[in-house]
Amino acid sequence: MIQGKYHTVIDELPYDRQELEELYYNELEELVVQYGAKMRWGPEKRQSWRPGINAVDPTLKDNNDDARLTDYPAIKKLFDSFNFTPALDPDDIDILVYDKGYEFVPHVDFKQNGVIMFPILPDDGGTPITYYTIPGLDLEKYTKFHDLDKDKYIDYVYKYSTEFPTLSNGMCIHGVGPIEKQETRVYLRFKILKETYDDIVSKLKEGTFVK
Repeated sequence: MIQGKYHTVIDELPYDRQELEELYYNELEELVVQYGAKMRWGPEKRQSWRPGINAVDPTLKDNNDDARLTDYPAIKKLFDSFNFTPALDPDDIDILVYDKGYEFVPHVDFKQNGVIMFPILPDDGGTPITYYTIPGLDLEKYTKFHDLDKDKYIDYVYKYSTEFPTLSNGMCIHGVGPIEKQETRVYLRFKILKETYDDIVSKLKEGTFVK
């Protein structure tokens, strides 16, 4: 593991970005829909219908409501590589596809205590993630900081690895973008809902997280 303040590179597990890219272009790109549609959410989830964030919906293939991303061997082998407690549900992973120009304003995540990200496109990981720190502020889940003085409170910028997955802490202020205009951005994401970022880091230190 290579640990940063708010992120950890899981260098115990190399992944094949090119294999995922080929899978995306050959089989998954045609299954991309708006994120709210993929999640089957109604209009009350306004943030999920914001233009620019999309996801692969595997159930669209052959109109099979039981289909999951883990049906694809390239994804299943990554899914099976970690010891989550309790075991991760296949519905807790997704492939996100962002439109050019999309921006994640600085925010703290809602249900996700953390995520594990596998960049697929572009081949260099694309626009980096920026982490911010406001001294003395008690953070709450699902808080957005639209008017944040980014220059004042920036902590550091991290360019995602495309060789190893990256664990990122959802309970800190972070943002991405705007996505560069020439960039096609596709990421495989594992959502950590029942454990904390620190739980995963502890297991990485013990050598018990990666199988």
